[in-house]
Amino acid sequence: MATLPGTTRLIMNVFSKNWILKHHYVSLFDLFYDKSHWQKCHQDNLAKAIQELVKQGLIKWGEAYALVLTEEGFNALSRPD
Repeated sequence: MATLPGTTRLIMNVFSKNWILKHHYVSLFDLFYDKSHWQKCHQDNLAKAIQELVKQGLIKWGEAYALVLTEEGFNALSRPD
């Protein structure tokens, strides 16, 4: 996960600190709560960072305003930095 830049790393940290397992999710409401504590540049970059993580296959969109941690994303969180 050390190779992820700025905002993408912050998003993945939300999964990590909440002990989200593969194929489980973080609601956008929980993500927005964490976002409120980030620097403005990261707040402004949230949508772009989510798109990048989806493109990399680390997360995917789920139902009901949720981001699902993929197996690849879980493995990225599980690797020591």
